[in-house]
Amino acid sequence: MMAYAAFAAAVQNRTLQVAPGSTDMAGAGSGSAFNAGIAAGSLLGAV
Repeated sequence: MMAYAAFAAAVQNRTLQVAPGSTDMAGAGSGSAFNAGIAAGSLLGAV
């Protein structure tokens, strides 16, 4: 479980490094991607 948390933090950190001028949009995009992954996993788990 800790590996997933470390992965999420690493992805967020890298996203903010790549887009230093628009950190708001980068953070929102990263959060949206993780939420889409959670929704997709829930959808697949329900099938």
